[in-house]
Amino acid sequence: MKKARVFLVALAIVVSSFAGGVVSPWLLSGFRQTAAQPPVAAPAEPSNAVAQEVRAKGFVLVDDSGKIRGALKLGKDGPSLELADETGRLRVSLNQANDAVGLTLTDENGKPRIGVTTTHAGPQLSLLDEKGSTRAKMEQTSGAAALMLSDENGRPRIGVAMAGAGPKVALLDERGKARAHLSVDDKGAGLVLRDDGENERLSLHMSADSPSLVMMDANGITRVAMTSTPAGPGLMLKDAGGNGRASFQITAEGPKLGLLDDKGVCRLSLQQSAKGEGLAVLDDKSKPRARLGVGEDGAGLVLGDRDGKDRVALVMAETPGLALLDDTGIMRTAMSLTRDWAGVVLNDEKGNGRATLQVSRGGVGLGLVDDKGVCRAMLRQSARGPELGLFDPEGKDAGHLP
Repeated sequence: MKKARVFLVALAIVVSSFAGGVVSPWLLSGFRQTAAQPPVAAPAEPSNAVAQEVRAKGFVLVDDSGKIRGALKLGKDGPSLELADETGRLRVSLNQANDAVGLTLTDENGKPRIGVTTTHAGPQLSLLDEKGSTRAKMEQTSGAAALMLSDENGRPRIGVAMAGAGPKVALLDERGKARAHLSVDDKGAGLVLRDDGENERLSLHMSADSPSLVMMDANGITRVAMTSTPAGPGLMLKDAGGNGRASFQITAEGPKLGLLDDKGVCRLSLQQSAKGEGLAVLDDKSKPRARLGVGEDGAGLVLGDRDGKDRVALVMAETPGLALLDDTGIMRTAMSLTRDWAGVVLNDEKGNGRATLQVSRGGVGLGLVDDKGVCRAMLRQSARGPELGLFDPEGKDAGHLP
């Protein structure tokens, strides 16, 4: 009977703490100890009897000094478990309400430092500093997982997410604006940098085999584009309208520079290759009008007409030379200069020479040639004086003057 009375007294104390389903004030105040708390009854004598089931709305654990160290209770929102340290301060709280389950761990000052919750949306983990500001939060929702790191003011600064397309990392400034994004998906890896207005200004992307870099102005217009492909690297500079105005690339043949007008038409091209260096000037229809080249054999300048056909060629090899061509590409006039003489050749529409003029140390000579390439007349001016020679169709002398 004595053992039974002790058990009934202890049970009455526990039940009275949760009378009417209302949580006692000491539970709401973080295990605040009161002077009016009744002393703890001495433990009952050991018994060989084992209870198959114990039913109650709350259990309270106290230490040897009578301080409450733990409580298991059932409130109006659901069950909870609370644990306190040796000072009676709440340190661990586990709650279940509706569809949510939460775990809170506090520091020695009673400040929440770790929170774990799970709802129908998914689990969440929060880490707080000594001021109560959330500094790290990790959550998992349907098809995605995310991590957010915040500064000492509680402002998010780093975000990490893992979705179906791939992982993403975002860096935010002190105003909470996203300034940098790093992502990886099935198309490759990418880095995006934004200004303080969150406008995209720089994009770096790595595809399967080709990295690329894009720089944009404050209006979001691409101004600089760089890429490197298996064919070679390239650079494109664009105007405020997004039109390409200058391009530079390196191919298997060599480097190439192109300047474009506001309509995107290349107007000047500079290229270097194993054959030499070349400069081309084009009109608004992309027809080459002038080409300047330098190679192993010398330098040359070619001028073209509106149809892009070569009409004038100036060459500087061992000796300089000039050629004029008709619209069919036939050379009609050729001029050359050596150390000993200078000469001009006039050709017909078939490219056959019909007249030659030559100036040398010995004098001046003019020759007329028929359509078969036979010289028929030769006029010379030398130290002996002028001389005219006539020739028959076979090129034999037909007479001289004087």
